[in-house]
Amino acid sequence: MSKAVLISIQPKWCELIALGKKTVEVRKSRPKLETPFKCYIYMTAGDASISNGRGMVAHHSGGKCVIGEFTCDYIEAILAESFIVREDALRAIDGTCMTVPEVKNYAGWNKGMWVFDCKDLFGWHISDLVIYDRPKTLYHFRRALECHRGNYKDGCVGCWDCQIERPPQSWYYVEELKGGDEG
Repeated sequence: MSKAVLISIQPKWCELIALGKKTVEVRKSRPKLETPFKCYIYMTAGDASISNGRGMVAHHSGGKCVIGEFTCDYIEAILAESFIVREDALRAIDGTCMTVPEVKNYAGWNKGMWVFDCKDLFGWHISDLVIYDRPKTLYHFRRALECHRGNYKDGCVGCWDCQIERPPQSWYYVEELKGGDEG
């Protein structure tokens, strides 16, 4: 199996992604994977109305489920210098559905900071979006690591250390699912 990423996203952003308005997800870090790679969207707690693109709108009350997947085909650096020194940041955040103040707040780029004290952000480009007809639970996923029992090649069924019980704070590696939108 190949590595993929499980990424936690707030309901308001999930709605915009499902509508095709948000085409770039902003993060403080990036995976050490070659693009393209698959990302599974874990919707955090909250309520959202998500369209699957085929006319069906699901109203997710409470969130806490994997609502879909996308291919991250490109990751672009969002440079702190663009925001702090030049203020020419609009091109860098095109597709994020975020304002310049929202990006600065998320990054922790405060007024008066020296640019060398600020870490750049990363824009994960979203393509090939699939919204599931039925959301998945975390139990559909396994961490992408070798099992401590050496069962990696055998599927590691029933190993608590490899089972995902909590969503990621931001994102983490998982094994890519077989069969896409099935069960």
